Amino acid sequence: MPPRRALGAGLVRRYAFALGVVVAVVVVGIVGVNLLISQKLASVSKVNLQLSTPPSGGANYLLVGSDSRAFVDNSTEQQQFGSAQSNGGQHSDTIMVLHAEPNGSSLLVSVPRDLWVSIPGEGMSKITSAFNYGPQKLVDTIQTDLGVPINHYVEVNFLTFQKIVDAIGSVPVYFPAPTRDSFSDLNIPLPGCYQLNGAQALAYVRSRDTQVLDPTTRTWKTLDAVPDIGRIGRQQAFVRELASVAMNTVLSDPLKANSLVDSVTSNLTLDNGFSNSNLFALVDAFRKVDPSAPSQVQSTTLPWQTGPNQGGQEVLYLKQPGASQVLAELRDFNTAPAASTPGATNPGATANASSVRVRVLNASGVSGAAARTLATLEQHGFVGAGTGNAPLLASSEIRYTSGAGASASLVAGYLPSASLVTDSTVGSNVVLVLGRNFSGLTTPTSAASSSTTAPASPTPQPGSLAPVPGPC
Repeated sequence: MPPRRALGAGLVRRYAFALGVVVAVVVVGIVGVNLLISQKLASVSKVNLQLSTPPSGGANYLLVGSDSRAFVDNSTEQQQFGSAQSNGGQHSDTIMVLHAEPNGSSLLVSVPRDLWVSIPGEGMSKITSAFNYGPQKLVDTIQTDLGVPINHYVEVNFLTFQKIVDAIGSVPVYFPAPTRDSFSDLNIPLPGCYQLNGAQALAYVRSRDTQVLDPTTRTWKTLDAVPDIGRIGRQQAFVRELASVAMNTVLSDPLKANSLVDSVTSNLTLDNGFSNSNLFALVDAFRKVDPSAPSQVQSTTLPWQTGPNQGGQEVLYLKQPGASQVLAELRDFNTAPAASTPGATNPGATANASSVRVRVLNASGVSGAAARTLATLEQHGFVGAGTGNAPLLASSEIRYTSGAGASASLVAGYLPSASLVTDSTVGSNVVLVLGRNFSGLTTPTSAASSSTTAPASPTPQPGSLAPVPGPC
């Protein structure tokens, strides 16, 4: 068996980290308070792409991470990341589309890297393979196969992410149990709150083979039934916390702004038409990033399902009707994100889990409760719309817009003790607020035998031991 460092240094492609959205969140906030915006943008690498013409006041930003090692130019970086020669080509292991509306609302959608798509001129393959032909091919794949117009492009690599975290200082993550992944070098020996530095944070967000030590059986359990999907959830939560820490750092210590920008720009790539106005549009999308606020940037994963293997590969497919509804939101710039619940136009309509987007807020005072609850709801087919914190609440509530009663009732089947509350501010989501009386979800009899978005996790459910980014 190869030594552990060799595995880490090789950074086998399927374990690679590619988190383009970090740059969008952090750089725009930093440069947004910097007087030398044009100078900073001029120093960034540009790529000439054929993109869709953006609508007035809005845009879809393709946020991509590259696993290319082209940036490696010394022995230290080669030991940590591997060399370009030993890791040929490039893949986009995480792909996100930020949908910025003219009215200021935003939606961030993660696209699973293993999604089976038609790559123009190349045939059927995983969507991550499209990037191996260059960014234009990835743009074309998203525009033709998924029907989503792409107006701007942002790309980042491993080193950028690590430098961002180190420039900030650290990012807090709560680990309910010892956690490890020998491939990404993640090693958390004891439960508790950890302030992750750049290298530790990189190991955390890269992790696809995450294991947790079950406190009851004292055995190691695999955390994710589907590794890419589990990793996406952790990345989304970590990005929101990273954004919050970065913005607070810059606002409280403006002297760090230049250091943070310099940590990013040397390895950032933008489309050739990316301008100051696009930068400020991203500022508008992310300047109020707050993991506790459900009315700000919404994040979700394009609904998926497992299916037949292709050429010996495990692949994912679009799950309908949820996928079509999310894709429709990415195409629509005329209104705020459309309601994803069948009950929105017919109060008497019957909802199904795959068409209901649920956001979970923790008002219980129990660390990690929201993340664990959302993971369980996603396993029952609901579309996750992120987590956050809320002021302490005695009893749990399910909040929904008028006309989405069927969707709220479906969620209530998993928490009958919660009160149903109409709330015009929650938008397209049903928001489950966990009160201090929350003791767990129950599974309705009708749902026990229904299909889910992911295979069932082993018992005891390791998802209950999932790490949670945020103050702890």
